[in-house]
Amino acid sequence: MRNLLLALLLACGESVGEDGVSSPPPSTYKPYGLTGFERLLSIGFAISLQCSGWFWGLGDGPCWWHSVPMSLPAGLPPARGSMLELERMIRVTTGKSALLSYSWYGCFCGIGGRGTPVDPTDTCCHAHDCCYRRLRGGSCSPLITPYHFDVIDGNITCGDEQSWCKRETCLCDRAVASCFASALPSYNVSYRFYFKLRCRGSKLQC
Repeated sequence: MRNLLLALLLACGESVGEDGVSSPPPSTYKPYGLTGFERLLSIGFAISLQCSGWFWGLGDGPCWWHSVPMSLPAGLPPARGSMLELERMIRVTTGKSALLSYSWYGCFCGIGGRGTPVDPTDTCCHAHDCCYRRLRGGSCSPLITPYHFDVIDGNITCGDEQSWCKRETCLCDRAVASCFASALPSYNVSYRFYFKLRCRGSKLQC
């Protein structure tokens, strides 16, 4: 596994920017502007959110491997959809990596959802699941919908010029990123990579 990760990082052909993990400067974020390392993390984050829930029978949607484009000569390009923007938003509001800190947190972050949220951070994930569920159907697929957002003076704004689906997906992601920031004081590392079969009680409804 270690050798595989090293090979993937080398395939990216890029390094983390000079500012490391510091908050990005005010600008408009677009879907395909990540460094190689960020691309790798975002692909893993996106797959963990969608595919793991499908694999364990805890999620609603099918696994979307076909939505993660790969190009071996060029390394690892970013995954499609809002997961890239959500990763960036979470890093802006919390300073944490979405993949490492939130993908498998508690009972509702990442892998479907069952039982009762373990803490405020987990409750944020449940609310985000509900927000996405309201958007699904018709032509709106929030998991694979890219959008643009601005960060100005630490505040995230979703552009009004986008389609309804893109703007609403952006608003869902902004809400959970803000929620994570508010819940930082109670964030508990013991709930990372939480075994979902430990989640008890009736599933919290939207």
